[in-house]
Amino acid sequence: MRTRARPDGEGWRLSGSKVFISHAAEAGVFLIAATVAPEKAHRGVTMFLLDPAVDGIQINPLPMRTLQRDNIAEVHFDDVRLGPDAVLGKPGRGFPILGAALDTGRFSVAARCIGQAQRAVDLSLPYAREREAFGQPIGEFQMVQQKIADMICRTEAARALVYRLGRMKDAGLERCSMEASMAKLMASEAATQNALDAIQIFGGYGFSSEYEVGRLLLEAKTLEVGEGTSELHRKLIAEFGLGLR
Repeated sequence: MRTRARPDGEGWRLSGSKVFISHAAEAGVFLIAATVAPEKAHRGVTMFLLDPAVDGIQINPLPMRTLQRDNIAEVHFDDVRLGPDAVLGKPGRGFPILGAALDTGRFSVAARCIGQAQRAVDLSLPYAREREAFGQPIGEFQMVQQKIADMICRTEAARALVYRLGRMKDAGLERCSMEASMAKLMASEAATQNALDAIQIFGGYGFSSEYEVGRLLLEAKTLEVGEGTSELHRKLIAEFGLGLR
């Protein structure tokens, strides 16, 4: 972690940057993870709450090929002065808070991916019923039916994981990191694969701006990478299962 917070009298001085931050320009408050002791690794992580309007903060929009409505930006902190009340929790005790925030972020992305996956299904079903080839609707061909069946099944399987995570959150569990990784992994990969299958069903029209399935693929792949890649989540899930975390 490169963002640093240095003691300054009774308060702190914050320096560093954060990238790929959604809605940074619209945020009313920032939750910032910074290290107060780099040599202590995660035991130096501290969480801060700060007003985005204070001096020393610069928000630079990042040009993205997709997720335009997320207003993704890079945020720079140039020796930002923070008072003692800006610390959330205690100095050096921020890692569990960061973990809980990551769980919530992954839950949010997983739920969004379910919508993406379902949209691919909803677009593909009527198209497969109406589009004809060789004198019959393409939905009557077994290979198209296989894709549709797989799309529906992977969407519902991922939805079950997301709903399970939601029930755990509703029950007041502070940490459900393995379940968050499972939901995010399966939902994001379902969204990506469903978009690929939808493009295959649409054929050349899948790449036309007249239809939205091409956009679904670009957005789904971006969400698969955001909030932790699939490779990271597989590693985390395995470590939880093996008792290494």
